[in-house]
Amino acid sequence: MDFGNEGPTLFRQIAGRLALILIVFAIFDAGLVFWDYANETDGLAEDLVDLQAARVFATPIDQIARLPAPRGVGNWTASVTATPPDTIGALATGDALLSWTERVQTSRGVRISGVRHLGEGGSGRWIRLSFVIESWAAYGPAIIKELGDHVVSPMIPLIVVMAIFTATVVRRLLLPLRRAVREADTLKATPGGQRLTVPTAPREVRALVQGFNGALDRIDAAIGKLDDFTAQVAHELRTPIAILRLAVDEVEPPALRRQLQSDLVSMTRLVNQMLDLAKAESLKPPTLSHVDLGAVARDIVARTTPLIHERNGEIRFYDRGGDQSLAGDAAALGRALGNLIDNALKYGGDSGLIDVTAGPGPTISVRDHGPGIDPADIDHVFDRFWRHPETEESGAGLGLEIVRTIVSHHHGKVAATNAPDGGAVFTMSFAAG
Repeated sequence: MDFGNEGPTLFRQIAGRLALILIVFAIFDAGLVFWDYANETDGLAEDLVDLQAARVFATPIDQIARLPAPRGVGNWTASVTATPPDTIGALATGDALLSWTERVQTSRGVRISGVRHLGEGGSGRWIRLSFVIESWAAYGPAIIKELGDHVVSPMIPLIVVMAIFTATVVRRLLLPLRRAVREADTLKATPGGQRLTVPTAPREVRALVQGFNGALDRIDAAIGKLDDFTAQVAHELRTPIAILRLAVDEVEPPALRRQLQSDLVSMTRLVNQMLDLAKAESLKPPTLSHVDLGAVARDIVARTTPLIHERNGEIRFYDRGGDQSLAGDAAALGRALGNLIDNALKYGGDSGLIDVTAGPGPTISVRDHGPGIDPADIDHVFDRFWRHPETEESGAGLGLEIVRTIVSHHHGKVAATNAPDGGAVFTMSFAAG
């Protein structure tokens, strides 16, 4: 069952919704972080001094004087010393000066001062910073850092977990549905045929499969009733046709009688084909009893030989050997072969020569020596009621449909080709049984 590319798969829909939830969560989390730090100016000042001290520490000492002030900052000063700077307000413990930050509101804005010690032990540097905040843009790097620490970093493992969840858990949950689709692709259009395996979980897929199987049961029941009706109608028509044939034999003048008799032959053939088709469509799956396909072919050839001779034709039988047994219905297979022989007799041209070949293996082919099949018609010859527009032969176009139906019920294949040296070849092939 091919669904094409008409829409996203269920897997993609679930993954997409999980990704959308993750994005919404990230935006919400970023909003909370931004709101929290926008109202926590002391914390922003601490982070801003940390970032700028790291920036100064990474700059060569001879270039620090030319280091540009950050965006949104004025009155920028930065100094680097190898010993603790002497500053009022610094907290000292022995010879070690602790890092500190001071935030003071002035007439020109918020002045932030701070000291940081970066580097290892005695080789480290003391960095002193002082600047005035002129706009909120100054806090941008600090806010971005906090978003990275509190939004981006936590989201990475969450994304990994979501990817693993989607790739394993969701796919595993969808396995019963995928299995049902694969089984649906193998279903055959046969009454009482295969049904989908009902999974134990999830409950929704189980309900879907049960509903699908129930629909197949109802379709089988409806088709069965239709086939029974067709068979009953065809059977009931036989008696009035037989009575009508007797009455037509007494019709005068002879020309009208012959025309009516010809019409009755066509009507009888149609009724018989309707009955054969109904029987073919109501076939049960073949049992394990073996049918010798070669023996069936010999029997049908022997039965049809007198009729073919009456029409100045000739039929030849070839047995190619091999194991020609299969599980099936001998009478139905005989009807299929009879229809192929009748079709060859009607469309085989003036030669009237028909070759029936059994084997090698469970295969039967019927060849005529006529003009063959137009390549454009090969895909249509087995369609129900299809007849070539230019054909002069009478019929309803059911013979080859009966063949295909019978072969399909036996899990076989029937194909039409043209022989290299002329004539049409119809081949029925089956699995060995």
